[in-house]
Amino acid sequence: KRYKAVIGIERSSFMVKAARKRVANLPNVEILEGDGRKDLPKGSFEMVFLGGLCMYLKDADVVALLHSLKHHLSKGGSIILRESTVQQGVSLARGEYQAVYRSVRMYHQLFEDAGLFSVEVRRNYGYTSMVTAEELVNLRRKWLPFLPKDSPALGSLTWWALRVATPISFWALPRLLSLLNIPWPKLQNHFFRLRPVE
Repeated sequence: KRYKAVIGIERSSFMVKAARKRVANLPNVEILEGDGRKDLPKGSFEMVFLGGLCMYLKDADVVALLHSLKHHLSKGGSIILRESTVQQGVSLARGEYQAVYRSVRMYHQLFEDAGLFSVEVRRNYGYTSMVTAEELVNLRRKWLPFLPKDSPALGSLTWWALRVATPISFWALPRLLSLLNIPWPKLQNHFFRLRPVE
């Protein structure tokens, strides 16, 4: 669906500048610098998209945000989340990069805590392919440590091997492991479409 107007909100000045440059030729797109949890423009929205935001928030903040956004939706509107997930429970990324990776089940609990939503979930297999490639390269480095770690020639060869094996490595393998309840690759990604139940 195409929308008459699109508003993006981002906290990082650097990202706002990059986004404004990227959409400069689109007159119906406006990028605002601010915090999407509290700096929403007035009015209602047909759709609100949160791209990888909730993994940086505590559970209570996710619930509060979704509860607030629900009241900014127009009739028939929806909230769409794209979040990195794990198969079970919660996994915390620590160090320079801090994030909370939740399972789909944990997200369902947060949605329930935020109020009545009908929820549609879809796995993001494009993301799964990217993470699968990364994990296969890491396995190659672990199992064949005598090969150069960073080599353009070896990288190209690895890339072509992954491409040739695409039906197995990027399609069949992730789906088979998912059916067998084997959490590999460790990180996955899902889209969640939330619609308020009236």
